[in-house]
Amino acid sequence: MDAIQDPSRVTGPAPGPAPLHPAGQGREQVAAVLARHPGAEYVVADAAATGLPAASADLVVGEAMLTIQSDQHKREIVAEAVRLLAPEGRYAIHELALRGDRSPAQLEATRKELSRTIRVGARPLPLEAWKELLTNAGLVVEWTGTAPMHLLEPGRLIQDEGLLGAARFWRNARRTPGARDRIRAMRQAFALQGELLSAVGIVARRPSTA
Repeated sequence: MDAIQDPSRVTGPAPGPAPLHPAGQGREQVAAVLARHPGAEYVVADAAATGLPAASADLVVGEAMLTIQSDQHKREIVAEAVRLLAPEGRYAIHELALRGDRSPAQLEATRKELSRTIRVGARPLPLEAWKELLTNAGLVVEWTGTAPMHLLEPGRLIQDEGLLGAARFWRNARRTPGARDRIRAMRQAFALQGELLSAVGIVARRPSTA
């Protein structure tokens, strides 16, 4: 979750190193990048209790975080984001979404298959449920957008990370035991579940009265 206070100051809480890096290497890489940006700060903290000052951010960004949390922890993280936001500040999230026109049994089967494949408890929600999560926390949803689930596809990886970033990703995957098999399984799962899964982005605002 990145709490952006103004264009010259960025605070980025994170729970630990990146999943495809050896322990600690992810933090070292982030520290090397931030050394070139004196207005940026990287802290290790729980997204549901960052310890950052209340009403101190104009923008809070959550990237692929809420999907892997329980319903209760989703609410706690969103509440923390609201606490961090100054009045009229924005909360932007990028998550996985399920189709809303399927039965609860179908959606639960998709969650279980996704969790089994990525080895993390995945609890994606339909778009309307994501919006409800934010509005129940006192936010006003201003924008939503969806896209096909192309995560880990080479073309999307290059589009998101650039050629050098994609090359680093695949290099780290080759060096990390079991990573390539997990990536292959995840790509297959996303392809099979493509009809039911999509990427979703939402921007919500904390009103002055919240």
